[in-house]
Amino acid sequence: MRVLPPGRGPVARLEPPVAERIRMPHAVRRGRAVASALVLVAVLALVGCAPGDGQPRLVTQEEAELLSEARLRNHEAGSRPFSFAVSSAGQDFVVSGWVDWRSGTGYGLAVPNRSDPLLLRWDALRAEVQLAPEGTAAPLPLPADGWMPRGLDPAGVPLDAVLAAVVELAAESADDPEQLVASGALRLGSTEAAGERLTLFALPPSAEPVEAPPDPEASSLRLQLDEDGLIVAAQLRVGGGWVDIGLGAADGTTIAPIPA
Repeated sequence: MRVLPPGRGPVARLEPPVAERIRMPHAVRRGRAVASALVLVAVLALVGCAPGDGQPRLVTQEEAELLSEARLRNHEAGSRPFSFAVSSAGQDFVVSGWVDWRSGTGYGLAVPNRSDPLLLRWDALRAEVQLAPEGTAAPLPLPADGWMPRGLDPAGVPLDAVLAAVVELAAESADDPEQLVASGALRLGSTEAAGERLTLFALPPSAEPVEAPPDPEASSLRLQLDEDGLIVAAQLRVGGGWVDIGLGAADGTTIAPIPA
């Protein structure tokens, strides 16, 4: 996965002056956080228990072929709902919404624990933000106006790193399965959920060939796939830990790109 270079200027925070102008009742903020957190529970439980059936090992050719098409399957799906929780800029955020991989745009509700909920719209290079209306989810259709520019700094800000990763969980073509094998993609384990086997893979830390299996902790991205090769969840290394990204079933939602 490509890591974007840092943006310019102090772009780490979600426009604190805006949050200071309008304070929403604590009960409303808490309700949104709880509702968004519930979206995460099922997927995070699956990710947490996935490596339960043996030691990590290099992927087989068959597994590499399944893994190589995972991001392509997301592009073919068009868009899917997502959710994650991350600590960033001194706050704990719960973020949920949709990512449209064909337009390369994400949209969602960001609920911090110390300030007001915000709507975010972003792509790989930039973002927009505005105060969120009443409700426990990002409204559809998207607001037509009221957006304010916000920078993105994936290399320096944990929230931005996850936002960038979400829009990059798809590709217009399959990855190279031979390269996945040669560079040390790992099968970490599998688990049963609702009668279906889910398998957790660690992507290689680099594209360079390896002579021995790499350290599983050297990977910066893990993907949990179902038996058809669809990404059920992802884990992104952010700082010293992992952030779990849950993905739901495609529901036909489309997100227009940020206007030029």
